[in-house]
Amino acid sequence: MPGSTARKILIVDDEAHIRALLEQTLEELEDEGVELLSAADGEAALALVAAERPDLVFLDVMPVRRDGRPAHRQRPGRRPRAGARGRR
Repeated sequence: MPGSTARKILIVDDEAHIRALLEQTLEELEDEGVELLSAADGEAALALVAAERPDLVFLDVMPVRRDGRPAHRQRPGRRPRAGARGRR
């Protein structure tokens, strides 16, 4: 569609098999114009969020290199949402 932007989903997990599982689960959405993005750590995720502005993020909150909760709080244009909370 001219002038439309593709919907984007970002998958963030430090374990490659988890990223692959989520990508396989969601791959049918690509037929509907959804672009799947992935990152192996919080640093890469923040860079992708800034560059790609995904509509939805599946975020591992306990990765090895950076906890997903601080990465979530650092994303550009962050707006708090009701009900969007991690487990403590």
